[in-house]
Amino acid sequence: MVAQLDSFALANPRLKFIFVSVSNGAVFSNQVLELLPPQLAERTYAIELGPPFWHGLLRSENNLILDNDGTDPLTTGEVEIVFASLFKGVRNILSSRFSGKKQRWEEVWHIPDHNYPWEKVRPAILEFLEHRVIARVTANP
Repeated sequence: MVAQLDSFALANPRLKFIFVSVSNGAVFSNQVLELLPPQLAERTYAIELGPPFWHGLLRSENNLILDNDGTDPLTTGEVEIVFASLFKGVRNILSSRFSGKKQRWEEVWHIPDHNYPWEKVRPAILEFLEHRVIARVTANP
């Protein structure tokens, strides 16, 4: 991903890049951002929703990390809540299989406060885009 992004960025020097990721996707975004060369990293941004606690986060002015104001147990590291949700998900998936329904894992496993509806995250994301991305583009065309 880094090589492809770097190649594309060389061919398009005026473009800015924005990663938007949720949960484990934030881990992937962080890993890519850590490997970017400095000249590309300064024009690459990340919006990360609910990154898991077990992965160190890359904190910079180019990253917006949302954790539902500290209430997302997956981000804050409340393992007892995460494991309780996991066991409940296993129970739900087994129950659905026995009743003849075939549900996917993501349909039965829910961690409280680990959802990020647009209405809730919109203000923070728009502020980040306006003040970090657009303002920078205007200041450094």
